[in-house]
Amino acid sequence: MENPGLVVQGQAASFSTALRSLVNNPRYSDVCFVVGQERQEVFAHRCLLACRCNFFQRLLGTETGPGVPSPVVLSTVPTEAFLAVLEFLYANSVTLHRYSVLEVLTAAVEYGLEELRELCLEFVMKVLDVELVCEALQCSLHPCSIVVIVTPFPSAFQDKLLKFLDI
Repeated sequence: MENPGLVVQGQAASFSTALRSLVNNPRYSDVCFVVGQERQEVFAHRCLLACRCNFFQRLLGTETGPGVPSPVVLSTVPTEAFLAVLEFLYANSVTLHRYSVLEVLTAAVEYGLEELRELCLEFVMKVLDVELVCEALQCSLHPCSIVVIVTPFPSAFQDKLLKFLDI
């Protein structure tokens, strides 16, 4: 009977830092996105995106011919939200900000990133203020919101928002 071996692990923090340094880094990148209304170029690595996210696996799965591939246009997602999605996909952690978290949340839902969606909701619950509550309620109640179409805010989340406003 062969010994199955023992899995040993290096430092997660240094690994995460190294991968985070590749976010929007043109060095070794093999895909370029043109993102947001400002049409900013964002560089990424096809294999990493495809292995971490089914949306990108489908989007990037077609073989490109020789030469430089055409940029992938994603005009509906704000650049900052897209960079946060990439940070999460590369490092399995993300820096969130109260002024952009709802856009990151929308992108997470659109791209099928359940863990990122949960992290965004947790963050929103921790930094609630009147302005953020109103923005979140507007997103959760708007019939055209991608968040509502794909997966509505949990009712406990909506209840907490309404309680915050003392309604």
